Amino acid sequence: MAEYAAKYPTLIRNISSTENVGISRTYKRCFQQATGKYVAVLEGDDYWKASDKLLRQMEFLQANPDCSMVFSRIAIIDEAGTRMELKRQQYIYRTKLTGYDFLADRFLNLIVNFSCCMFITKYMQQLPDILYSQRLSEIPLAFYLEQKGPVGYIPQIDSVYRKISTSVWHGGTNEQKFRSSFEIRKLTLHIADRKYKKLLFELIRKQYFFSPLAENLITEKDKEELASALISTEQTKASRLGIFLLDRAAEIDETHVERIYSEIEHSIDRVYVVCGEHLKEQELFGQIGAAVIPIRDGCKLPTLEQVVADYVPRDEVFLYDEVVSIQFLTKPQVMEIHARNGGMRERVNGSQNWFTFTAGRTAALMKASWGFYKKNGLKFTLRRIKDRLLRKRKSKGPASKMVD
Repeated sequence: MAEYAAKYPTLIRNISSTENVGISRTYKRCFQQATGKYVAVLEGDDYWKASDKLLRQMEFLQANPDCSMVFSRIAIIDEAGTRMELKRQQYIYRTKLTGYDFLADRFLNLIVNFSCCMFITKYMQQLPDILYSQRLSEIPLAFYLEQKGPVGYIPQIDSVYRKISTSVWHGGTNEQKFRSSFEIRKLTLHIADRKYKKLLFELIRKQYFFSPLAENLITEKDKEELASALISTEQTKASRLGIFLLDRAAEIDETHVERIYSEIEHSIDRVYVVCGEHLKEQELFGQIGAAVIPIRDGCKLPTLEQVVADYVPRDEVFLYDEVVSIQFLTKPQVMEIHARNGGMRERVNGSQNWFTFTAGRTAALMKASWGFYKKNGLKFTLRRIKDRLLRKRKSKGPASKMVD
C-alpha cells in the first residue's frame, strides 16, 4: 500500500494501521478520514467486475440527491469457481428502496455486502456508535441510512463476492452464526425507523424464537430488550393522515377550498392532496401548504406506501395499513372519509350526514365508491355509502356498529 501511495500520491493515501484493531474500528477510522463527497468500500475477498462501477454509482447519487446511498447487484463465486446470482436481488423492481422493501426479504438483506455500495461521506461520518458495537453490518446500516433518504439500486452486476469457507461468517459454527445473525437483527430493531419496528419484531420473533437453537442461545434479557424497543414505539402518538382526492373536472372556488382546508387541518395531523396534473389546482394547494400528489395513471389511487415513501417526513409515525382515507372536494360539498388502524374510529362526513363506525371494512368499500363517484357524482356516492354501511350494520351486527 505504501508503494502505491508513493507512486500515486494524488490518488492514494496510505492510512494503514500498525496493529489489528478490528474491522468495525477500522471502518470508523477510514470513514472519518475520507475527504471526498462519496465513499466506497472494497472488502478484502471481493473485486469489482465493472471498470465504471464507481462512475455510474456517483452519477446515480448526483442525479438522485434525495438518496442516502446506492448499491448494485453482486455475483457470488465459491471456492470451486462456481458463479451464482442472488435471487433476492433479481426481483427488485424499483431504483429507490424504503424499509418496506428490505422487510419483504426474509433475510432483511438486499445489499449483502459493502463492496457493491457507494455511500455519502457525511452520513457515514455521522454513524452512531451503536452501529460499531459489533461487526458493522449492512442490515442495520441500511435501516439507519433509509431514514436519511431512499436507498438507491442499480440493477447491474458490478461486484463479485468470494464465498470462502474460512471467512469470519462462513467459517463459524451453526450456533455462532445463529447468535451473530440474531444480534444483528436485534440491533436493526433498535436503529430502524419507528414505523418498521412492529414488522421487524414479528419477523425476528418468528425466525429466531421458535428455532431449535433458541432455547440455549436466546436469553430472557434478549426478549426483554426486544420488547422494550417495541413498547417505546407503541407509546409514540401516531399521526392522523388525511389523503384527499380532488375532482379533476370540478371548478374549484379558492375561498371555499381554503375554508374547508382550515376546518379539516384541526382534526388531521398531515394533509395530502391527490389531484390531476392541472397547474391551477397544484398552485392552489401549494398556496395553502398541502402536499400535492398528482394522478398520472388514469384515475388509479396511489398506495399508502407510495405516499409515505414520496411525501411523508421520515420521523413521522403512522398507524395506517393502506389507503382508506379519501376526500372528494367539489363546490359546494365535501365528503370526508378517513380511517385508523387498530380499532380506531372512522368518520364519514357529508354535507348533511355525520356518523362513525368501527375500523376494518372500509378499504373495498372506498375503492368501489371511487368508480361509482366518477360516474354518478358526489350526491349519489354519499347516499350509496350511507346505504351500504346501514346494510352492513344490519347484516354483521356489532362489528360494524354506527352511532349518530
